[in-house]
Amino acid sequence: GASANTVGRSAHLEASGRAELHGDWAAVATAEEALVALAESPQERVHHLVKLAAVQSKQLADLDAAVALYHDVLALEPAHPHALDALEELHTYREEWVELIDILERRIAAAKSDGRRVQWLLTIAELTERLGDVEGALEVYRRVLAIDPKHAQARDAVKLLDELR
Repeated sequence: GASANTVGRSAHLEASGRAELHGDWAAVATAEEALVALAESPQERVHHLVKLAAVQSKQLADLDAAVALYHDVLALEPAHPHALDALEELHTYREEWVELIDILERRIAAAKSDGRRVQWLLTIAELTERLGDVEGALEVYRRVLAIDPKHAQARDAVKLLDELR
């Protein structure tokens, strides 16, 4: 017969689906928490963590829980695009600039194109400047120039920040 774990998972999946139909988001969260605990593979755990995080963020407005859950996703899958998108949005909304920089650095590490890398680096440079770290911002603009030596905004910023030092 089926293992107790399989039976438990199927009961929680049903409970999650039923609760979602009725808009009972606290019950969806409870069922998804159980499914995270019962997951038999990292992929399955990631799937339920993402669903739980989305419910916490969008339906239950528990942003602390959502942030923690999306970080759990990244611990299992460091370049998970949805978790990175969600964390970028949550940290921006909460004005958590240091945490946002960390997420953007993860995106840069996983980026497939130089254009995306440059875009995220420019955002990091602006945030670093906003945090009052001129040296740090200079370093980030130099990373842009290492990718694109003719990048006008980065060249101007390096010139300007160099004079401010």
